[in-house]
Amino acid sequence: MAAKRNQPPSRARYAAQHPTVGVHCDWETYQKLVALRERSGLSFGQLIKQTLGVAEKNLDTVRTRAYAEGLEAGRTAGWTHARSLYRLTYACSICQVPMDIQVGSEDAKVAVAAVVEEGWAHAECLRRVQ
Repeated sequence: MAAKRNQPPSRARYAAQHPTVGVHCDWETYQKLVALRERSGLSFGQLIKQTLGVAEKNLDTVRTRAYAEGLEAGRTAGWTHARSLYRLTYACSICQVPMDIQVGSEDAKVAVAAVVEEGWAHAECLRRVQ
């Protein structure tokens, strides 16, 4: 076994602060990297650093966009579900086109007054009275 070669202290400090990253790739990918290095005039390290910056920016953009779109999709789905559960609809007495009763609207006040006037009650309460 060969004895470990001593490094100068400055080289040891540099190596500790700048770890090596080795990447194995196929020959075609290597040729593309070499061609890109030659065309750009950048070293492999500089190419990797620039690509890392672009990837981080893209990741932030994708995360922001996905959050916004997911939030909007969730809001839309929640609204649609709530509307299907709690919406009151009736047909217009003139044209028969469906109309929604909006909470707090004049239509809602009239509808509540009509329900009270008709004596509507819980089914359970009606059973107890009878």
